[in-house]
Amino acid sequence: MRATFVLALVVATSTVSCGRAPSSTTEPAAPSKAAQNPPGMSRLGHFSTADGMIHLVIDRTGDKVKIRVDGSSDIIELTQDEVRSRRGDLLGYAFIAPDGARMLFIDTGGGVSFVKGATEHRSGDELPLVRDADAEPLGVATVRGAPPGPKPPERSQSEIVAEELAQISVVKRFPQFKPEDAGDLAKVTEAYKLVTADMLMHCTDVCAAWYAPHPLPGGNGKGGLGFQRDKDLRQGPATEAEKKAPLAKFNAWLRPDYEFGDWTHQIVKSSWLSIFQLEFRRLQPKSPVVVWDVEGTEIIVVTPDGSRYWDSPLENGEKRNFAKGIPPRAEWPAPMRNNLLFLEHVKVMGERGIVDKKLADELEGIRKKWNECAQKVFVPAQKEIEGNLTGTAPHYAASNRNDLVRRKYNDKAMKECGGNRAAAILVEILAKRDKDQRALFEQNAARLSTLR
Repeated sequence: MRATFVLALVVATSTVSCGRAPSSTTEPAAPSKAAQNPPGMSRLGHFSTADGMIHLVIDRTGDKVKIRVDGSSDIIELTQDEVRSRRGDLLGYAFIAPDGARMLFIDTGGGVSFVKGATEHRSGDELPLVRDADAEPLGVATVRGAPPGPKPPERSQSEIVAEELAQISVVKRFPQFKPEDAGDLAKVTEAYKLVTADMLMHCTDVCAAWYAPHPLPGGNGKGGLGFQRDKDLRQGPATEAEKKAPLAKFNAWLRPDYEFGDWTHQIVKSSWLSIFQLEFRRLQPKSPVVVWDVEGTEIIVVTPDGSRYWDSPLENGEKRNFAKGIPPRAEWPAPMRNNLLFLEHVKVMGERGIVDKKLADELEGIRKKWNECAQKVFVPAQKEIEGNLTGTAPHYAASNRNDLVRRKYNDKAMKECGGNRAAAILVEILAKRDKDQRALFEQNAARLSTLR
């Protein structure tokens, strides 16, 4: 039995080695050229979706791509359009019908998709196509023409209201005025003499316009006064002395501010003069205003006392911040709610001649030299601060003592580096402006009452 099995195995092996190989081991046929290439390589052919539900001829042999869906007599001419990612990378090409619907998409890898159900509001379904047969070139397109251009985006309600207000703005009605003139009392006086009844507006019950006495370069350019809450102030709220200082009449106090330089957050690295508001005051409801300018969806208004404010057209996209007409004068809030200027405003307004240039230049000179002078004043303070930190007292106690050290040297810097003079200059500028604004209010109030 064993000998017979071995012989049979040898015979079988010889037969396979020396005879013709079985058909199951023959080499596979070379794939056709059409199978090797992606569908996008074909410029003419018949294509179908994998589920066999859509069949069409695509003809890319001419200047314009043409398609004809099986069963339809329409030969549709398509317009090519690049499709890119948000970063600008090319993703492929869309082919658009004359009615604006996307019908084909060819990606950069050569994949071809039929786009089904695309509308103005829906991108449609991209169904991959395969080339399944040759086709004859399509004739003259029966549906042709360029697709419509993109529709402009629908305007928001804020944009619509802003455009309405722009039409009655001072800069629109009277081109001799510029946007920045809203901070110039002389220009405001001229403009209010020209205002017509249809330009009168008032602050509604949702209005919360931000006081911005004059536009400033940099930032958003509006020139609004920032406000810091007491708990956010590095040196705490205003002292009793600061609350009684002459500048407090204008809702503010002036003191040195600091950048701290090391891990202890105690050592003063640099210093500058800052103005802080005692309270944050926005425009009150029923305040009469004139729209001076509209910047996008931001409205610049000016009150009869010459104060400049800015706000959006709508509160939370719904209620209007400014409404037509003005209430009787007896219902107006008291004027002069805001007339403070920050140091940056004084500099720019001095350059434009809106405030006393000599005083503005003197104030700017003090501000420029402040850090250099204050650093010298604070040299001995650093030793006191470091001594408190390296002592045996708890950290909070050392920190409290160092607050007193900084306040002591604040006073010294204010005297020796011109801080007290800076405060006096600011008070002088504001007092003059306050007087002018009160006179302007009476003049404008009398005229507006006749226009109601």
